[in-house]
Amino acid sequence: MTSSQEYFMIVAKSLNMTQSAKELFISQQSLSYHISQLEKQYHTQLFVRKPALRLTQAGEHLLVRLEKLAKMERDIQAEMQDFSIVPQGELIVGMHPSRFNLLSPLVCPEFRRRVPGTRLKILPGTTSQFESQLLRGELDVFIGVNPHFYPNTEIRKLLHETAYVAVPCWMWQEKYGQLAEEKEKLAKREGLDLHEIIDFPFVDCLVGHSQLQAYMKNYVEGIGLHWNGVISCSDPIAYLVMENHSQVSAIFPQGHILILEQINARRKPEDRLMWFPVRDIDWEDNLCIVWCKDVYVSQTLQMFIEIVQKVFQKIEYGEFHSGYH
Repeated sequence: MTSSQEYFMIVAKSLNMTQSAKELFISQQSLSYHISQLEKQYHTQLFVRKPALRLTQAGEHLLVRLEKLAKMERDIQAEMQDFSIVPQGELIVGMHPSRFNLLSPLVCPEFRRRVPGTRLKILPGTTSQFESQLLRGELDVFIGVNPHFYPNTEIRKLLHETAYVAVPCWMWQEKYGQLAEEKEKLAKREGLDLHEIIDFPFVDCLVGHSQLQAYMKNYVEGIGLHWNGVISCSDPIAYLVMENHSQVSAIFPQGHILILEQINARRKPEDRLMWFPVRDIDWEDNLCIVWCKDVYVSQTLQMFIEIVQKVFQKIEYGEFHSGYH
């Protein structure tokens, strides 16, 4: 695929010359030149410039063809890498930033050790965005929540997630005193009723756009619960990671337990966190890894999928449910 064709695809998707030029790190004049050269090559107009930039019928057809061509070229590249003495290239992965915080220290080192010549490129976004990008051949694989089924996609469940609450150890001990250990065992076994810790300061997870946050907003309003939200943050776990000392509690998806394990490993006993499933809520998500099955699945992609699955098996089989050390 030529540079002009690649530039056309980017402009065709954004329909914004200024934004596309910035993305490509070239001037608008240079970008306009590439588009005009492509129009001369095909002897047709690809864009209507006024009043707003939009594709012509020819431009729409060209975009479809070029997306198929780009997908085919990536397919060929992936297959040829498997015949290379030293595998090189890149693997493009769609992943929400909060998931990247979880997986990067667990997946990336192992991936680099096994495939040192391959660049791992992580693209942020949402599950719906990843689905479109995967079908257009812009991603090799993505990790998402409750993905839609398409005939040409392969979906493997990583984790059936529930909601958990993280609580500072010192805060729990201060509240329950001599009963702390007994209450901890009960909460781990039966889940923790949020009413019991209504007085705890919380990272306010009722902002942002995650499915868990949306559910919790409706849930607490429904039961008339008003907790002590001292910090507003769209990613409560990110806040806990940044804190040197644990002064707040937070709601989080089960898969983030691995992050809390890493936090505890670096903290003093009094600053560590404990966590419990939230009792009496119906929120559940299927966290999945998804890729296309109608393209060549390279050894590199297979290796990445294998590494990610092993990480989540540790959660599923309880290896990371120890609470706190």
